Amino acid sequence: MNNVTIAGVVAAAALLVACSDDDSIPPGLANSTFTQNTNSWIAEDPETATVAWSSLDANGASGSGSALVTNTSPGPSNGSGIVQCVRSITAGADYTFGGKLLF
Repeated sequence: MNNVTIAGVVAAAALLVACSDDDSIPPGLANSTFTQNTNSWIAEDPETATVAWSSLDANGASGSGSALVTNTSPGPSNGSGIVQCVRSITAGADYTFGGKLLF
């Protein structure tokens, strides 16, 4: 079984990258709604970005939230996002995912 990393990049793109097999990782995307925290997500580049939970919700829903990515890189075109290792991805299968960005 192959694992992949899904990266929500600030440039509104998503990236799938192979990562090692790890049966301790549950199948599917964990904490995809950021209801109370950003558990299971890490900064794509921890040296130039941080990730924290925010109570702001893309749809204005109370009791929900979002991931706040702060990019500390001084250079242009150095966007960073958040990543998570995901199991149970099948080669050649179609997957749909998305998100909303607020600058």
